[in-house]
Amino acid sequence: MKHIIIAILVVTIILSLGIFEQVYVNKTLDETITLTNKLIECLEAQDVESAKKHVNTLKDYWDNHRRVLELFFSHNEFRDVPVLLGELIGTIESGDNEQSLVRAYVLRDDAKNHKDILSFDIENVL
Repeated sequence: MKHIIIAILVVTIILSLGIFEQVYVNKTLDETITLTNKLIECLEAQDVESAKKHVNTLKDYWDNHRRVLELFFSHNEFRDVPVLLGELIGTIESGDNEQSLVRAYVLRDDAKNHKDILSFDIENVL
């Protein structure tokens, strides 16, 4: 009886961690996409000051959530995001609106791709 209880407890912990992982990943990547969309709106309107504010908010958000994501997935999975954020900050600070917009679109699509790949989906299992 003791072994059955331990087995049930272990399975419950594993399932709970799996559910937490999926919720956290989806929430984090959804918020990254939302913040990037706001940044894209600022860049399309050529509102540089708002774009600087939004890109810093996005960088802070990513820095705060990156470590937990890297607990679940390899660092290689997300290595391009800090690089894109750095390039994005640099192009915004230098006033290169066209390149900033390009990098913002790449960052948004990268987050969408990560979400599609990392989310639990029967297509990903098969």
